[in-house]
Amino acid sequence: MTSSLSCVATLQGAILLIAARRADQISAELAQHDYQTNLDAAQMIGQIRDLTNDIHRSLTTPPSQPGA
Repeated sequence: MTSSLSCVATLQGAILLIAARRADQISAELAQHDYQTNLDAAQMIGQIRDLTNDIHRSLTTPPSQPGA
């Protein structure tokens, strides 16, 4: 009886270890995805800021006079 319980405990331990490793792998993949999403968002924000600055400059700069 003791050996069968020991065998079950060993199998449970192995299964829990596999599950923990898989959970760690999923967490790492989610963290990488979040990091990449943040980089992409920062790039888009920079592009929008640059475009907004260009629009603002074009609206506040008087048009040049042709031939002047």
